[in-house]
Amino acid sequence: VVLLEHFRSTTEVAAFRVVHQPAVLNQVVFTSFALLFTPLASRFFARGDMEGINRLYWRTATWLAVFSFPIFALTFSLAEPLTVTLYGDAYRSSATYLALLSLGYYFNVALGFNGLALKVVGRLRYIVSLNIAAAVANVVLNLLLIPPLGALGAAIGTTATLVLHNLLKQA
Repeated sequence: VVLLEHFRSTTEVAAFRVVHQPAVLNQVVFTSFALLFTPLASRFFARGDMEGINRLYWRTATWLAVFSFPIFALTFSLAEPLTVTLYGDAYRSSATYLALLSLGYYFNVALGFNGLALKVVGRLRYIVSLNIAAAVANVVLNLLLIPPLGALGAAIGTTATLVLHNLLKQA
């Protein structure tokens, strides 16, 4: 948002920000389940049961993807009617940003608690390094994309960062 304001206008910031919250709704189930995942994964780790952690990870990732899918379907497939219904015709162009951001946030949810699983098994240095790299990548992508594309560049940069970050955690 800061970069968008610097390179563009408050109108572009408003067009981006108005759909950010509906896109983040894709993470409601993810956030709710996180409190349950960590203690259970920690118990498996304390017992040395890495296979148990693996089963737990994939089982919760599946449930997260399934339970979050209705929100994703609404915010991605029906982005334009949803945006117009919630914010009026003046924000019709924001529907593209909503669809892109929803894709990124749903991708984050669908891959499950990969970051939490890495923390539980003690890969903290990797996670911290990865988080710093993702933050740098986000800034660089937004510096490259916002000047020519505005809010669309911000949505592309944010989504690309979410996808890249999760693929690296998954690796």
